[in-house]
Amino acid sequence: MTNKSPVLIEVKRNFIHKPSKTVLGDICVNGVAKHSSVENLDCLLPEGVYSLNWNKNNTPLTVRYQDKFNWFRQHLVFDNGADVYPDRGIYFHIANYSHDLKGCIGVGEYKSWDIRLNQPMVANSTKSFRMFYVFIDDLLEMSSPILVKITSVPDTPSML
Repeated sequence: MTNKSPVLIEVKRNFIHKPSKTVLGDICVNGVAKHSSVENLDCLLPEGVYSLNWNKNNTPLTVRYQDKFNWFRQHLVFDNGADVYPDRGIYFHIANYSHDLKGCIGVGEYKSWDIRLNQPMVANSTKSFRMFYVFIDDLLEMSSPILVKITSVPDTPSML
């Protein structure tokens, strides 16, 4: 067991687009927004605090990432996410659109609007996820506990 203070990563949901089932937000480290998030409105993790660690299982997505990215080892899994979705792991991963997600959280550089699909998205997901992943990897290598707090900003704007 470690005596280190946990690092708090916050996912602050702040925009909902119901037609595309998209929820956008900010991923903050020590209170500072570092990345944008995208989630699927149909399968959101409930607000709360989750612990984050390495997934010890090699899923097909994990193997695909390992083959494609030399910096990728394992997925970052919400340890208690299985309480919500027992049939699958809940991860942070690369995703630009909500339809790419089933309970997981996509990491992007900034929020944007795809005029071709007429829906919100996060841009530069691979680049941003790599920066986020390397940061988390360093913390886990130092045995720093990581907590993820998911909240919604009061009066979150919603586009019907």
